[in-house]
Amino acid sequence: MLRDLPKPMVNVPTLSVAQMQQVERLMVEEYALDTMQTIELGGRHLAHLARLLFLKGRADGKAVVMLAGNSLKGAVVLAASRRLHQWGANLRLVLSHEIDEYEGWAGGQLERVQRQGIIIVEPPALGGSLIIDGLMSLSGQREPTGKIPALIEWANRQLTPVLALEVPAGLDPDTGAQGRPCMRASATMALGLPKSGVMKDAARAMVGEVFLADLGIKVAYTPLGIMIAMCFTSLPFIVRTVQPVLED
Repeated sequence: MLRDLPKPMVNVPTLSVAQMQQVERLMVEEYALDTMQTIELGGRHLAHLARLLFLKGRADGKAVVMLAGNSLKGAVVLAASRRLHQWGANLRLVLSHEIDEYEGWAGGQLERVQRQGIIIVEPPALGGSLIIDGLMSLSGQREPTGKIPALIEWANRQLTPVLALEVPAGLDPDTGAQGRPCMRASATMALGLPKSGVMKDAARAMVGEVFLADLGIKVAYTPLGIMIAMCFTSLPFIVRTVQPVLED
């Protein structure tokens, strides 16, 4: 069942990378929230948003390119890949690293993807109906390295829309500064709250429309003192919440 897109929000706090790391620590240590559950829920939201916003409510037969990095973000994109595959999408999974380099949460999700029969490929000639970007981690390396610059440049050459997870690859999550190269997204889905850089003027041309995926972890935000609303009515962004807007 297809529902309308969520209504825009204007009072939205943001997270720096340091605050995000504190939230992740609190989720595990203080509130015993399961990381795997968060990955699966994030993947579900990402797949739902992709189907609603870019695939006209139906994934079956649609060509979707998934760009998955070796990180927690990559794990969420891989979880979304499984769901889109179940819905009948023609998936093309492209990895930022060699298969044997994937470990931790991303490695576990990659094993599940392979067991489901999803094929790993090099970037295709065309981007299909949608490209989903989960190439770069939010922490650590800020400039694209290895295979990632070529994958960003490939995506930017396509006429296909790009849905980025958290921040487009190459965009600084704190400052919004654009790396060389930087992914140009049609929309960006944030997990929980948008990262600070997404709402900066410098990021305006690269993030597109911003959506928030509710992960049910608002309890973890309160001790950090970041629930004070910040008003972005003067910025040209439409921020919407992503609920389970589609029924399987």
